[in-house]
Amino acid sequence: MTDSNLPYTCHQCGEVLGTGGGRCPFCGAEQPEVTRPAERQPAPFVPTVAEAEPSSNLPLIIGGVVAVLAAGGAAAYFLSGDAPPAASSAAPPPPPPPTASTETPSADDIGIDDLTQVRPDRHLGRAKSLAHKWDRDAQLVNIDAAPVVSGAVDAKSGGRVGYRFGRATGRLGPGAAVGAEQFSVTIDANGSHKEETTGTPTKAVGSPSCPIDEAWRKMVASGVPSNSAVRMQFLHSEKYGRAVWATSVEGDEKLSRTIDGMNCTILVR
Repeated sequence: MTDSNLPYTCHQCGEVLGTGGGRCPFCGAEQPEVTRPAERQPAPFVPTVAEAEPSSNLPLIIGGVVAVLAAGGAAAYFLSGDAPPAASSAAPPPPPPPTASTETPSADDIGIDDLTQVRPDRHLGRAKSLAHKWDRDAQLVNIDAAPVVSGAVDAKSGGRVGYRFGRATGRLGPGAAVGAEQFSVTIDANGSHKEETTGTPTKAVGSPSCPIDEAWRKMVASGVPSNSAVRMQFLHSEKYGRAVWATSVEGDEKLSRTIDGMNCTILVR
């Protein structure tokens, strides 16, 4: 306890007094005046800069500054001429129309370039393609052409070339049995035509190894006049057990010939 907190006492009798000065109520002695030192008041609290509470408006101020800077930068970018061009709202122009082909496809896509010179073996491949669309295992049965001159047919003047195919009833390949359901491709003055037909069951043949023009020359060499209206058929011969060219001239049995379809050898004169 400090001096300022000690009680006042009478200097004569020692009794405790409430205040200094005046007379002692106990002994009547005069008391000296005593002045207590003024109590010190604590200094008011002044927050330092580090302790000052941040202003609640600071985020708003920072956001405003950033927005102003961004707007200014965007304006400068567009004014500088580097801005990307605005997207056009116009619809893109339509694509150009396809160029019309100058090539006129022939009927059924046989590819006949000259009806006055139809060579049966030249168009056999495309005829097979049509037959395989009818049946993927279609087998060649017969080639029939008339009249043949130097291995060709003038279809425009009434000639005709026919290809016949059938469905194999068992194994595939030359000599395979073929049923009555058949498919034919015909070339005449009107172009080419295809149709499903019903024919006599027979046997299949492979593609001729002896070309029709070579078979025709062999026939002429055997004594058949070159100006004869010859019918030539490529088919399976039961007699010889192989594919042959069977040639005939209408009205003259003596001019008939049978020529091996593999090596062009004359089998019957």
